[in-house]
Order: sequence, then C-alpha cells, then structure tokens
Amino acid sequence: MRQLIALICALALACSALAKDPFVGEYSGANKGLVSKSWQTVAARVSRVKDSYRVEIIPALVQRVEPYLDIFVDGAVGKDKLEFKGGSGYSGVLEKNGDMKLVREKDGKSEEMLLKRVNRVSPTMGKNPPENAVVLFDGSSTDEWKNIPDDGKPCCWNLLKDEKVLETRLMMDEGGKKRKYTNIGTKRRFGDFTLHIEFKLPEEYGPNQPKYPGNSGVYIGETEIQILDSFAREGVWNDCGAVYRYSPPRVNASLPPETWQTYDIRYKAPRFNEKGEIVSYPLVDVSHNGVIIQRGIVLTRGTSHAQKDFEKLAFKKGDELARIMLQDHNAVIQFRNIWLVEE
Repeated sequence: MRQLIALICALALACSALAKDPFVGEYSGANKGLVSKSWQTVAARVSRVKDSYRVEIIPALVQRVEPYLDIFVDGAVGKDKLEFKGGSGYSGVLEKNGDMKLVREKDGKSEEMLLKRVNRVSPTMGKNPPENAVVLFDGSSTDEWKNIPDDGKPCCWNLLKDEKVLETRLMMDEGGKKRKYTNIGTKRRFGDFTLHIEFKLPEEYGPNQPKYPGNSGVYIGETEIQILDSFAREGVWNDCGAVYRYSPPRVNASLPPETWQTYDIRYKAPRFNEKGEIVSYPLVDVSHNGVIIQRGIVLTRGTSHAQKDFEKLAFKKGDELARIMLQDHNAVIQFRNIWLVEE
C-alpha cells in the first residue's frame, strides 16, 4: 500500500511538473568576449504570451537593463525546440526543459555561448516562524481569517490541508452567473511588524485569460503590495512588488508562474499627536524573493485601486493598527506559510 501511495504521489508530481511550460524561465551564461567585450555575462528571459514566446536577451538577471534582443516567436508552442533570430546578430535554440545555445555574429566574427537554466529560489522560502511570531496560516486552519466584506461566515477560501495551502475561491451567485469577489482579512489588527508570506501564481495562457492573469495583492490597511504575474515585464507601478500605483519595484524580481515566491514586508505604522494630527507617515520595505525592491517608502496616503478622491485615503487617527487583507481578483492564487513578528 505504501508503495502504491508513493507511486501515485510521484505521478502527481510528474504531472504537475509537465504542466509547466518547458521553455519559460531564466537563463544565464558567460560571454567569452570574442565579439562583445563590454559585458562579462549574458542572460535571457523566455516568457509565454498567449500563442507566442517572448525571448529577451539581456546583460544580467534581476537588474533594470535594456535588452540586446527582444523578439516574439510564433509557432513554437507544443514543439520540441524554440528557435529564434533577431537584431544585433543574435540567434539561438532552446530545447524543451534544457539550456539555451546562443550565437552572436558581428563584423565577420562569431561566438557561441551556453546559457544554463537558472532556478532561483528565495532565501526565505519555507522560513520557519520564530517563537514570538503570530502565525496567521500554517496549513492547519483559517481561524485567523474572515471574509471581507465580513458576512459573519467562516473564511470561504479553499483550505488544502494536505498541501498546507490556502487558495482563492472563485464564487458565483446563487444563479451561477454573476461573479462574486471575496477578499479575506485577518481578524486581528497590527501596528509595526515584519510579515512573511509565500504565494504561487497560475500559469494562464490562451485567448480567454484575464487581462492580468495571476492577480492578487497583500493589503496593509488601505496600502496594497501588488501580486501579479509580472515575469519578464518591465516592473512598473502596477507590476508585482509595486506599492500599487504609488511606487514601482526597484527591480522586477518576479519568477515564472507556477513557482513559489516570497514577500518579506516590514511595515511601520503612522503616528499621531493628541490632537489627531499625523506626526509621521507609515513606512514600508519589501523584499521579493530575497531581493530588496522597496526600501523606506513613505506612504502619504492609501493606495486603493480607485484613482479619485485620494483625500479619502488619507491616514487618520485610528490607523495605528491595520488589518492584513489578501485580495481575490478573478484568479486562483495560492498562499502558504504566513506569519508576522510584531515590533
């Protein structure tokens, strides 16, 4: 029986691995300097855009850099290899789940580089909460959470106990037609803290995908730290890691979809005097997959998606304690290992 269970688990893991796109990912290698001497490394990001692939050849990963080559490749979905050719003399081939062979030709010279697949893992992935932590979700229950808006019912999101995962639940009304959005928030409110949370975004391609697949957010009161499938995107003010529509990430540290990612967020609450006047605004630091993407961001207002009546989002006395909320935004997002340490 144990052998049968082990076989079933192995098959499940294999199927899960096969579900991930075989070309999408990050690649990095050394430049021997035969053609280009200005950079010592060359990297690549391959992302999927519906029925095409985007191949971006860049100087280095996890940096804001202009690409050497940025092309879209049609007709490779379902094939055993991805072949591309573009400007600046670059061409290449990528085997399924393999490494990238990259060639550059210039002034009659040619060099070939091997870019190895990079599987970045956050240094805080799976980090255990310290003894003084407030554990908000460890996979055993959703007791720390309630529906937002509060309907008096237990947290409605899916609890996958075997995987220790909390998953958004896409709900319809009683007629089975109109989509109901249900965020969830902590029953408790907090002041200064450091929050750890892990999340996984779905792999959504095809013509019927939402405009922004894999969309969610971590709210601290009215301040949203964006969660979005932003792999290989520019990293602007509404991409993953942004203080939504307020501060873009310093660098796009996103990993491909179907990969577990981490946020480590430090929040310092606002302070007020006896008259209720604000003395100091909130501060936020964000580390995404171990990369510092927001540091010392001063929040002069909330960052609600409504881009009008900003004065209603001003901090006021009573905001010293804030609820943490996870957003339901029409996508199946998974969360795990959520805890914080109050300061």
